[in-house]
Amino acid sequence: MNMKILDLFAGIGGFSLGLESIGAKTIAFAEIDDDCQKVLQNKWPDVPRYKDVCDLRGIPLSEFECGGEKRRLKGGEIEPCLQPDWIITENTGHRWRSWVPELRRELFKRGYSSLPIRVRADWLGYSHRRARVYLVANANGELLRELSRWWCGPCREVAEKLAGSRDKTPRRLGANDGLPDWSHRRKQLGNAVMPIFPELIGIGIKAVEVK
Repeated sequence: MNMKILDLFAGIGGFSLGLESIGAKTIAFAEIDDDCQKVLQNKWPDVPRYKDVCDLRGIPLSEFECGGEKRRLKGGEIEPCLQPDWIITENTGHRWRSWVPELRRELFKRGYSSLPIRVRADWLGYSHRRARVYLVANANGELLRELSRWWCGPCREVAEKLAGSRDKTPRRLGANDGLPDWSHRRKQLGNAVMPIFPELIGIGIKAVEVK
């Protein structure tokens, strides 16, 4: 599967880090925070970066073709024949009722079924909870049903292996770790996506698409 990522509201690139670890390729970022932009520039110097999603109007997406013809983003939205196969969004878990139902309705209007996935960092052995909800959407409802079954089954073994390969040593807040402007940079880390969860979702997507 040749997965390409358009990473919107990218933060410091947690989605791309997770998905690129399984072979995906990031083709563009959109992120309004200047400090996050610096991180993206350092990590992905050759990937186009945009300040705001509204700046995406008219970007030539040479990676995508429809009927042999290259297409563009117009008005900040992808043309109908370029609708992504998969959409993955993430937000806080404790307020999921304030955004998940509305987003699912909007996705349904656009022809997508969706699957909410609730996760917590401490489930994988980390020292913090960081409860989050990922909403995964695809026009094919059967693929989402397969993904749901994968998440409740084989995903557990995959997650344990991934978690075992990560450094989960807790860091004491306020300690001098030698990084400059640490207190200023904590905001970007606090808002970041944990790459392990997009990685898990990406592995699940690949698993159900090859069936």
